[in-house]
Amino acid sequence: MVRAVLLWCVALARALVPPRRVSRPLVGARLAAVPAPRPRDVGADGVVADAGVRVGASPGKGLGAFATRAFTADTVVGDYVGERMSQRDVDARYKRRDPTWRDRVWLASRAARGVTATGDYIFQVEPDLYVDAEDPKTANWCRYVNHSPDPNMRVKSLAYAFGGEPRVWFVATRDIAPGEELAFDYGDDYWFDDDDIVDDAAAEAAGPAAD
Repeated sequence: MVRAVLLWCVALARALVPPRRVSRPLVGARLAAVPAPRPRDVGADGVVADAGVRVGASPGKGLGAFATRAFTADTVVGDYVGERMSQRDVDARYKRRDPTWRDRVWLASRAARGVTATGDYIFQVEPDLYVDAEDPKTANWCRYVNHSPDPNMRVKSLAYAFGGEPRVWFVATRDIAPGEELAFDYGDDYWFDDDDIVDDAAAEAAGPAAD
C-alpha cells in the first residue's frame, strides 16, 4: 500500500513538470511506436483479425499497420477512436497552460500506467473538438497508421455522428493488397521545421525496424 502511494506521488510530481517541447499544431495524428500497453483489439501477435490488419515493424518509422486482406477503393478501412477533448483540454494537458487539479490527475494517471503525453496522436475534428488516441486504453489499431506522401487512404471526420459523438475514419483511395502498409498524408501543418520526415523510399532502404 505504501509503495503504491509513493508511485502515485512520483507520477503526480512528474505531471507537474512542464514538457521540454510543447506540442506541434495539432491537425493530424502522429502514429508511431510508444512504450505503452497495446490497444485491446490488437493481439499479442499484432493481428487485428476482425479488421483485416496487422500491427508490426515499419522500416524507419517504428510500428505501422499493414493489410492482411484486400481492401477495394472507397471502402472504409477503420475508425480512429480515442478520448474526446476540447481546446481547453489540449492546452492544459499537452501545453501545460493553466492546468487544473483534474488535468494533473489525468497526467499522473498516464505516467503511472507508462502512457506518454506528447500530443502526437491527436486528430482535430473542428476548432474545439479533438480525438486523442495516445492512450491505448481508449484507442484502437488505427493509432499505428503512419504518414506517407503517397498514401493509400484518406481521412474523413464528422463532429457529430452516432450518439452525438465525433467520428474519424479512414477510406481506401485505391485498391489495397494484402501486405501493404496502410498510410495517409498527415498534411503540411502537422510537422515541425526540424522534423525528419521519413519518405517511403528512405524507409525501405533503412530496412526493418525493431518492434
